[in-house]
Amino acid sequence: MRASVAVPRSFQAIARARVADYVEMTKPGIALTVLLTTLVGFVLASQAGLAVASLVHVLFGVALVAGGASALNQVLERDTDSLMRRTERRPLPSGRVLPGEGMAFGEATSVSYPDSDGHVDPVRVALACLERVSALGGTVRIGERVTALARLGDTIASVGVGDGRIAVGLAGRRTGFALGDAGWSDALAFLREQTGDRFEPLAQMDHVAMEMRGRQANAGAQAASPPRRRAGLDNKPDDLPANWVTSSRIVATTPRRHEWVEVRAGDSTIRTWVVYPDGTERVGAVLVLTGAPGIRDGDWELAVADQLALEGFIALVPDFATGLGPGGGHYDSFRFTDERMQAMRTRDAAERLNLLHAVREYAAKLPRSNGRTGSIGFCGGGSMSFRLATQVPEHNASVVYYGTGPSPELLAKTTAPVIGFYGEDDIRVTSTVEATRTEMQRLEKAYEAHIYPHTTHSFLWMQDLGNNFEATVDSWSRTIRFYRQHLNTPAPAGR
Repeated sequence: MRASVAVPRSFQAIARARVADYVEMTKPGIALTVLLTTLVGFVLASQAGLAVASLVHVLFGVALVAGGASALNQVLERDTDSLMRRTERRPLPSGRVLPGEGMAFGEATSVSYPDSDGHVDPVRVALACLERVSALGGTVRIGERVTALARLGDTIASVGVGDGRIAVGLAGRRTGFALGDAGWSDALAFLREQTGDRFEPLAQMDHVAMEMRGRQANAGAQAASPPRRRAGLDNKPDDLPANWVTSSRIVATTPRRHEWVEVRAGDSTIRTWVVYPDGTERVGAVLVLTGAPGIRDGDWELAVADQLALEGFIALVPDFATGLGPGGGHYDSFRFTDERMQAMRTRDAAERLNLLHAVREYAAKLPRSNGRTGSIGFCGGGSMSFRLATQVPEHNASVVYYGTGPSPELLAKTTAPVIGFYGEDDIRVTSTVEATRTEMQRLEKAYEAHIYPHTTHSFLWMQDLGNNFEATVDSWSRTIRFYRQHLNTPAPAGR
């Protein structure tokens, strides 16, 4: 049964709800305790008589500082708060207040206390508001939970996926749906129904907002019969890589031989996941290269490698977070994705390429390798895959998924064929494709680019958005044919 949630429509209702959220962020109970402590201390220290005016001034200032500090604390702790039932419905983790808004409120409140004459400095308050970090909104991944935010009219909707459920938060209340293709459609239909099908995506488009925008813009196209029936959010087709929901299950249950190995690169080592195809014949090896987040929560890149092994290739996934985690740990030792990304930025491009070259050489010399190597990369990893074709003459094939091409100087050094796949809606990356294609044609280098309409960034990972599934079906079949051609690896029996 679908629950009904009322959305506040009037200005008065919206204003009351917003004020209540901001008051809640100041933690009035804690502020009252601080005020009582301050009052007692002030009275005990007033040896020459109680100065009431000064007392009021002190209490007012302490209340503002305590309330602002509590708000800033909740901004910093919003990820942890979203994990606990006791705190998940607070304004920030529930999405009713955006992190940037909470930051501005906390900073402005903390510096708004009056001076000794009872005046508030407007310049100080304005500067505090200008320093707010508005980019803190968007999509945050916490363990197995994904929380997405989308602005819907005058409210903020939050959608969380985890624990076998899809949870929709709207106007301070939550409604649950079954995890699956039907449940996902029901959740989106619920949001459209409750908001009159009107929404304003946040500045940083997230998973839910992109899906709703795509369904609205392509209502006619969606009504037509697709060339292939979608498998569903929690089902993995045999001939396609896992999506963001199914990846961890695929890695945990794979029947294929797999192992972590330490690959030497001069004085450094890089931990690398290797998965082998069935059989004993020599085959090509493919490097799976991660983007800025490294190996994603849910081990998605390891699941891609497993799919490549199913198709008959040796697949290797270098962990560029090797040794950078707490206590010298690896990608899976970080609590949050942002921490892993920040740690990985300490490795410059030259060091990453040195590690990558070492892994490629290791792959080419594996006992089951036929000596030919390919690469497949996503976002920043796609750019690295392209660079391998320009910097390693022994490399045989590069596949690029939504990654930008290198400079014209490097393009001139291309020795391996390159094929790229891009989403039309991924403007930042796709806008660079035509210049790369033109330059590669001028240089008479092998480069094939495919841009899919109504398709987003990371479409191979988020196969449920817009036309991403159709793009996944076409691009993956082309990827496998490309490798069979250039890595001299025939299809295994039954494929």
